[in-house]
Amino acid sequence: MLASPLILHLDSSQFRAMCEAILADGSAIRFKARGLSMQPNILDGDVVLVAPVPFSELRTGEVVLTEAGEGLRLHRIVSIDRANRQVSTRGDASCEPDSTTGRVLGRVVEIARNGRRISFSGRLRTAQQMASRFTRRLGLASAARLKNLFSSSTPVVH
Repeated sequence: MLASPLILHLDSSQFRAMCEAILADGSAIRFKARGLSMQPNILDGDVVLVAPVPFSELRTGEVVLTEAGEGLRLHRIVSIDRANRQVSTRGDASCEPDSTTGRVLGRVVEIARNGRRISFSGRLRTAQQMASRFTRRLGLASAARLKNLFSSSTPVVH
């Protein structure tokens, strides 16, 4: 009889401990992303590959796995305070930054979606992701404006 696979929830203390141990050992970890905060660049169910990264090599615009009081989070770096070893992150689908943290566990280097591997490395790829994020936000804002325009129009009287 086959043993059942080990299932750890992404917000569990066991998953957090496993991530910390594997990344601290210098190995990469692969897991399924959950949530909508990184749309359109990381979708719910994408498989992400996170590799360890020295703090000195972090760059604004990269997507990192961080630990904050609320748990683990895959979000994009919006600012780095090198003197205090702190980063501020934000989800691509969010307008508000997260609380700052000094606990960067690793950097997203690749995602897998529908059998395709998509690199997350390099400045060109980061620029493409930012453009994708901007295009999505522009589309959402346009749709909201159109909805407001048509919902506030004068009703037709018969």
